[in-house]
Formats: sequence, C-alpha cells, structure tokens
Amino acid sequence: MDNGRKRMHWKTWKALCKPKCLGGMGFRELESFNKALLAKQIWRIMIHPESLVARVLKARYFKHKDILEANLGNNPSFIWRSIIWSRQLIFKGVSWRVGNGKRIQTFRDKWIPSYQTPMHEQGNQEQYKFVSSLIHEGVCETPKIK
Repeated sequence: MDNGRKRMHWKTWKALCKPKCLGGMGFRELESFNKALLAKQIWRIMIHPESLVARVLKARYFKHKDILEANLGNNPSFIWRSIIWSRQLIFKGVSWRVGNGKRIQTFRDKWIPSYQTPMHEQGNQEQYKFVSSLIHEGVCETPKIK
C-alpha cells in the first residue's frame, strides 16, 4: 500500500496464462482456445455431414467441395470466417487413411506423412490422378518357408 491506498500490480498476459502452480492465474490463451474449439466444429462437420449445421454451411459455402477445400467466398458470415481461420489446425493434424485410395488425389492431397507438400506432378497426371491407380489390387501370395 502506498499512503493507505491500494496499488494495481500489472502482469503480462503470458504470466497470467501460466498454471497456478507456476505462479500464474491459470487463464487459458483465449485465441488458441477459441481456434481449437472452432477446429473441433470442423471435425464434427466432417464426421457428421448429415447434421443441421453441416448441411446449412455446405449449402451456403461449399456446395460442391469438401469443407477442407472450401474457399472464404463472397460476403462470408463471421462464423464462416472463423471456421476458415481455424482450419489450419486441422491441416496440421489430419492424416489420410489410404484404404483403397479412391478418394485421395495423388498430386493434390498431402497423403504421405513425411512430405510437407503434396507430391510434384510428374508423368501422366490423368493415369495416376488417384492413389488407387498406384495400388496393385491383385492377390499376392506369400512365399512358403521350407
């Protein structure tokens, strides 16, 4: 106290976001928390495309595309801007389960985890448009050990 008056003790936001056990107040970093919640909505839209919110957003913003391929578009709502803003979190963590490879485009999609960017286009693009064209579907016999 200074002459009987209480004083304000200013702290940085970074210090306030530290856990209480480390001397902070335990506040969450609101921007990161918000981005994570929005990314969770994208994930829900991908997993439950029949939900009302998924159908409404699809009809308005990504009629003929996947939510991961959608553009910001003209005159987007605040919600759509926010979803697009958080989509980079999904791109960082999502990976393909190749399966039969019929939905993964060889040269456009990031389907090989160790590569940071999609494969460079080489050779006949139409022949190898989908990963399925790289998979031999014939039955493979395992050699018998004698």
